[in-house]
Parts: sequence; C-alpha cells; structure tokens
Amino acid sequence: MARSASDVRKSIIKNIQDTDPSVEVAVGPIYDASIVPLSSEIAYAEERVDKVEIFFSTSTLSVATEEDIDAYATNFTISEASGLKATGLAYFIAFRKPAAGEELIIPEGTLVSDRSGNLIYQVTRQVSLDGDNSSSYFNVTKGWYEIATEIEAINPGEDYNIKSDRIKNLLDSIPGIDAVENRSDIEGGTSKEDKEKKFSRIQNAFEGLDSGSISGLKSITEDYKPEVISDVVVVTATDRVLFKRLVSQLALDLYVIGVVEKTISEENFDITETTNSITFLNQPVISVISVSKNDVLLDSSEYQLEKDTEVFSESTRSTDKLVFTTDLVAGDLITVTYTYNDLLPDLQNNLYGEEENRLFEVDMLIRSCPERYFDIQARLSIASSSDRDTVVSDTTSELIELIETGVAGGTFSPEIIKDNLVENVTGLTNLIFDRFTTTTGSVLDIETITLEKNEEPKLDLDLLTLE
Repeated sequence: MARSASDVRKSIIKNIQDTDPSVEVAVGPIYDASIVPLSSEIAYAEERVDKVEIFFSTSTLSVATEEDIDAYATNFTISEASGLKATGLAYFIAFRKPAAGEELIIPEGTLVSDRSGNLIYQVTRQVSLDGDNSSSYFNVTKGWYEIATEIEAINPGEDYNIKSDRIKNLLDSIPGIDAVENRSDIEGGTSKEDKEKKFSRIQNAFEGLDSGSISGLKSITEDYKPEVISDVVVVTATDRVLFKRLVSQLALDLYVIGVVEKTISEENFDITETTNSITFLNQPVISVISVSKNDVLLDSSEYQLEKDTEVFSESTRSTDKLVFTTDLVAGDLITVTYTYNDLLPDLQNNLYGEEENRLFEVDMLIRSCPERYFDIQARLSIASSSDRDTVVSDTTSELIELIETGVAGGTFSPEIIKDNLVENVTGLTNLIFDRFTTTTGSVLDIETITLEKNEEPKLDLDLLTLE
C-alpha cells in the first residue's frame, strides 16, 4: 500500500540515523534540499504502482468504477466501443398515382418507427418519386407506387434489430406519401460495451503494443471496431496450408469474424456488350434484395447471386456476381438493391490502406473467416415432469452457444458437448448423438471436430435434428 510523503520522510530519516547517528537530518539543508522533495516523489511513485497493481489484479472489476476504467482507456489511447446503429431499407408508399410534373420527396432525416412507436429510425439518403416516370415505381403485386431508401436507428443498440414488416409508422408527414414499411430485417445494431469487456480490452492491449507483431496486428484490428469484431486471425504467406493466393512480396491475410451489413439501395450498371452477368462494385456481397432491368422489376427466378469461390472469396477483392437467366444486351440499364459486409472495406481502406498500406509495407488482405457448418442429429431423454418443446428449444439454444463461440478455430468433442448440454439444460437427462460432424470434409458420422485456425464454427440449423 502506498505511503504518504510524511511516512516516507520518517522512514528516510530513520534509515539515515540508524546508519550514522551523527548526521543531522531532522532539520537543515539535507532535510530541506533532499529528504523533503525525495519523499514526495517516492510517495507519488508508490501511488502509481498501487494503481497498476490494482489494474492487473483479479479483484479490479469488483472495485473499479466506469470512470476508473474510462480513465484507463484514455490513458492507453484505447477507443470506446460506443455501439452501432441498426440499418436497413424502408419502402415509402403512395396509394395514388403521382401526377405528371409532381415529385414526391422523402428528405434525409425523415423519421419512421415500428408499430409501438418506441423504436425510431431516420432516412439517411434523400430520394424522390418522379411523377413523370411513375410507371417505374409501380408495384404490380401490391397495386401502389413506392420507392426505397436506407434508414438508420436514431440510437445504437441491439433493440433496434427488428424483423421485416415491423416498421409501419411515418412520423414526419410527407405530401403524397401514405405509408411506410420494411420488407427485410433491420440489422447491425450493437450496444455499448459493458465494463467487463472494456477492461479486458485494455489489459489485452498490453500484449500487442508492437504493431509490427502478429499480436499487435490482432489487437489493432480488434480495437478498431470492438463492438463488431469478435476475433481476428493473422495468416502469413509462409503458411503453406491456409495461404492460397500467389504473391511477389511480403503478404498477410487478416481473417475477421464480424459483419457490418450495409444496404446499397440503387446501383446502376450500363451494359455495353452482350453478357449474362455483372460484378458488384462493393464486395463481399451478402444478399440481393431486388433487381430491375430498364425500370422493370425482375422476378427472383430471373437472376441469382453467384459467390466467388476462388482464392479471393469473402474478401475485399472478391468477384461476387449477379447472373441472369437471359442475356443482357448493350443499352440495358440494371438497378440492383443488395447488402454487403462493409466491415471489410472499412478495415482495408481506413485502417490499413488498400493501395498505400498505411501501417505496413506488405500486401495485406482483409477477409471474412470461412464458416464451417456442423451437422448434428441427436436423440434426447427428457424428464417426465418437463415440457418437451421447452427442453428441445433450450437444447438448441445451448448448442448454438457451445458451437458458435465467436472465436475462430477450436476443437469440439461430442462427449464434452453432451456433458455440457445435460448439465446446463433443465429437464434434459441424457442425449445420444446419431450425427456429430461437419457438412464438408467429414469422415465419420460421429467425430471430434478440429477446425483450421481461421475457420468460424457455425451450427447448420436446417440439418439440426433433435428427437
């Protein structure tokens, strides 16, 4: 425990007197010029040591306040994970046909909400429905006119992640616009990190202060968006198994677990020659929401998303394509609404630099961890006093928790998974696996699964069978 300056002075005086009682140290020049200033400096140093010891002790979280941890973060220049705002698409609807020369404008900042009115979102890109070209906005299935644009939650948080058909309220009146709705999920919202996670990041930062090291790269990347990124794996060009691309210089692949789903509501492709496909400008693509050709909305059977499966798959250099069942010809105008993982280009361009490699003179590529799906089938023994549906639901939730750890790699033993399920799921008395394997590269029906260090474990819910 740190001593006060007075205690330090007394200790110094006692030590000197014990060594040579003839030296006058209680008053005089030695006391004034040496003992007094030294005792203050030593007391201050001991106080700082105490703070560091507390910081690294296992009891810190029980005594540290939010202000204490914020101070530590500021001291070590570690950014706060303040959370992300959920984003998605909203469709603004007009029940009557806009007149020629009329323009229905949906301004940036327009507010909409869910049915309850508790979750509020705002338009982030102004769009307009042009009466002179009203036919291109007509939804034949619905029988009304509509236009889509991006919206964003007014606050960060997971509560703003909602399913389709939840947004119904138009909070700002817009002449000519009668309704609003979302036809796809609003996603990407995350909450501000809690005290425990922030403290853990501060401690982990000390392991990677050298930005030129593997641990340094990992720490820098994770700390860039800690509310989204749960794990980072660095693969060097010397890794003969995991590093696939050909390079002529120092190179690294940074595999990231994390998604910032961004929706592009309109992207025009001016076709100059006959082709059956177009390559998306933003990579990698997650999903295609709608496609129109020459202002006519296409049926989903007329096109499909073709994901890149070669060496640059799921990276900022992917070549994900939209493939059409009928060839496009010169002069066709294609408009696509789709989502992509904006986290990867954000890291590539703003943290490391696509062309300039701002931090390192290496060929650095940011990519998503490849997902390895688990195929699990099991028979459950359920206590007679328990509700079957509840036990099956709880077992499914616990399986997801055990498999989808948010960390790449790992070894998964069916025996250990079984023990955890029986211990943690109320009403589950026993479990027998009929299948415990992966959907690719499996040898046995039941096996211990060891993933590559860059693979993200996922449970295939379509194949999951619990009886």
